Amino acid sequence: MKKVFFNIFFIFSIVYFFHEISLSEETFFRLKTPSDGIYYHKGILSEANKRNQGLIANLGIIIGDESILVVDAGPSKSLANKFIKIIKKISDKPIKHLVITHRHFDHSFGIEAFKEINTMIYMSKKEFYYFKKHGPTIFNNLVVNRGFDEEGINFSNITSDDISFLEGEKTLDLGNRKVLIKNVGAAHTEGDIIVYDYKSKTYFVGDLIFRNRAAAFTDANILKWREKLNFLLKDSWRYVVPGHGEIITSKEQLIDTSDWLIFLQKTISKAKKNGDMISEILEYEIPETLNHLKLKRSTLKEGLKRKIDILQ
Repeated sequence: MKKVFFNIFFIFSIVYFFHEISLSEETFFRLKTPSDGIYYHKGILSEANKRNQGLIANLGIIIGDESILVVDAGPSKSLANKFIKIIKKISDKPIKHLVITHRHFDHSFGIEAFKEINTMIYMSKKEFYYFKKHGPTIFNNLVVNRGFDEEGINFSNITSDDISFLEGEKTLDLGNRKVLIKNVGAAHTEGDIIVYDYKSKTYFVGDLIFRNRAAAFTDANILKWREKLNFLLKDSWRYVVPGHGEIITSKEQLIDTSDWLIFLQKTISKAKKNGDMISEILEYEIPETLNHLKLKRSTLKEGLKRKIDILQ
């Protein structure tokens, strides 16, 4: 009997051990460096869940001779603190600037950790308004339905006094390294911000561009988004770091988001014309050119639920 109990306990311990390994692996930061002074964490192409704690978006780091700029804060205070520790291992320069490209949880909910180290935080005023208005409800849903850590963010600790609202554009000097930050207005959200490093010719574009993943559109103005994509990358570039997916090095790799938005626009127009319900829309055929995109059906379903008003 003791032997049987020992075997069961041993098997349970092994399973638990490997579960913990898997859990921690999905919350590791995977830094890549395409150019000197440029780093980015490549998020996994997955839905947010308990295992990954929402660490699904790409995050950026630009290091100058005097200071560091970070692009997006990640999904929670604890993960942002881990990210900050990793940055400090790379460079002893102060983290002076944080750009929040938009309000969605995987990009912004780690903001508190950067406030605590006195980082200047840039964000769209409209996006901050929705961050404060809807953020607590969204976070509660992530805790209850997706197993997020309850201590991920305290919205009462973040006020408008902590934010430098960016409307238009601004050039920052990190020390022998100038960086443009620009609010392009409504597209993926109500105020998307992009970052451009002149030295390496690298864009960080948040969720204005996805690669190999269907672009989320719950808070999007699809028409304006498509328009913005036409002139988004005005300066010459070598690299584009999207909000999700692999880094982009050629124009041919830019088409995923534009093709998906065209499909969405046609789908919504067809549904309105036919008076179709969401369940019927989800049966529409998705073009073969979009077959490689991950999370197509779930992204479509989630987005349509939020766009129900324009379907009626």
